Formats: sequence, C-alpha cells, structure tokens
Amino acid sequence: MEKKTRTATTDRCYRYAFEGTSTTPPVNGTGDCVDVR
Repeated sequence: MEKKTRTATTDRCYRYAFEGTSTTPPVNGTGDCVDVR
C-alpha cells in the first residue's frame, strides 16, 4: 500500500494520490483541507 502526500503551497490543503491496489481502484483526490496549526 503506497500513499503519496503532496502539500499545497498556496493554501493549507493536502492532495492525496492513491495508485490503487488489487482490490482498490486508484483515487486522485481534489484536495482535503485540514487545519494546520
């Protein structure tokens, strides 16, 4: 299982890109915003 995390520089949102496994299809997230403090 491999998950790559990319931090956006313009805002505090994280963009997740999941390549997928034999049972899980690949997912390209549009961005999950979280509070970074």
